[in-house]
Amino acid sequence: MASTDIAFSPAVKAVQERRGSRTTYARLEQNGGWDTKIDAVLAKFIAGMRSFYLATASKDGQPYVQHRGGPRGVLRVIDETTLAFADLPATGNTSAPAISPRTRAPCSSSWTISIGGA
Repeated sequence: MASTDIAFSPAVKAVQERRGSRTTYARLEQNGGWDTKIDAVLAKFIAGMRSFYLATASKDGQPYVQHRGGPRGVLRVIDETTLAFADLPATGNTSAPAISPRTRAPCSSSWTISIGGA
């Protein structure tokens, strides 16, 4: 699977074709797509972040974007394809995973994200 296949489903590619941008993205794909590994430069940048956005999409393509924040280093690099973060209720993150199902009190949880569908 090419790195662009993660972002550009067949439906997205059809829209790109209709709007005239498919040629540009096809050129990107022919040149190997974009990097999917975290290198030292990117890891240093991530280490200094105080907030980030986490975006997902449903099977039907409905996007969901959440802001996450905390002290510098809230997002951590585990290895070249894995990121992790703590979901801390003290930072205002009150999503369902940050609420204890037993006591309904705020609690912390941790998440890991594998980049590139690995």
